[in-house]
Amino acid sequence: MLKTNLKQLETFVTVADCRSFTKASELLYISQSTVSAHIATLEEILNVTLLLRGARQNISLTNIGEQVYIRAKEIVSSVAEVENFYKKLNGDNIAIGASTIPSQYILPALLAKFSEMYPTTKYSLTQNNSSEVHNLLLNKQIRIGFVGDIIDKKKFNYVKISEDELVLIAPNIPEFKVSKKQDVDIADFINKPLLLREKKSGTRRTVDQFLKQNGIDESKLNIIAEMENTESIKKSVIQGLGISFISKLAIKTESEENKIIVFSFSKNIITRNIYLCYKKDVLLNNTEQTFINFIKKAICLNG
Repeated sequence: MLKTNLKQLETFVTVADCRSFTKASELLYISQSTVSAHIATLEEILNVTLLLRGARQNISLTNIGEQVYIRAKEIVSSVAEVENFYKKLNGDNIAIGASTIPSQYILPALLAKFSEMYPTTKYSLTQNNSSEVHNLLLNKQIRIGFVGDIIDKKKFNYVKISEDELVLIAPNIPEFKVSKKQDVDIADFINKPLLLREKKSGTRRTVDQFLKQNGIDESKLNIIAEMENTESIKKSVIQGLGISFISKLAIKTESEENKIIVFSFSKNIITRNIYLCYKKDVLLNNTEQTFINFIKKAICLNG
């Protein structure tokens, strides 16, 4: 079994080209100690000395180092050619799938910022519920997902990108204006006409869990419609069709314009997380990995 890996060879070639551990670490975006570790491991595996460290940190290759360098350079160049060929086949495209809330209220700003930094990148964005986004990842129809629910930690990597609060919204009519002035409880709304997302959505699963925790039997609710689209739910509530649980991110404008009445339950705040996810057994290309790293950095800056 081969013990030498590409990262060790790439590090060795870069150090040999630069004649400097410091410059190599800067080019490879890794620490100088990691550069040293890669070289030391490679020398140990091959059981040879590849580099000589002279005065003033001057680096030179040993005779065997020169021979290994030629072959390592060929290997690194060949792999780079394969990556470039793959990149040409796929372009700088990122195939993304996202559930409703991240697709409509989180991703637009992130994609715009990423495009400023990487203007040649193109995107395909498929919107579906969290369950279907996982299926798209499994079927390799998309490469990166954004979901409101963790379904399978064994098959997927999950990165929390945001916390989402769900609130109850109602039409702006006298009946609910009176309720707004009172200390309300979820039980006060059991008999009201209720609009819900479809069962496979992350939002619906969070709502179902919330109702169960509060001892409310779904069969006793007056559910008059299940809808796959958050915008349809909002417009239906505004028109007086019923009430609904919805992401706070989705109703900022409608709330400011007093088109709806918003109820949040101080004793039982309904929250869930939004995640970036991708399959564990998928080898991400450079563009996809750069995008994921950008999302992680954006989370840190906004956190």
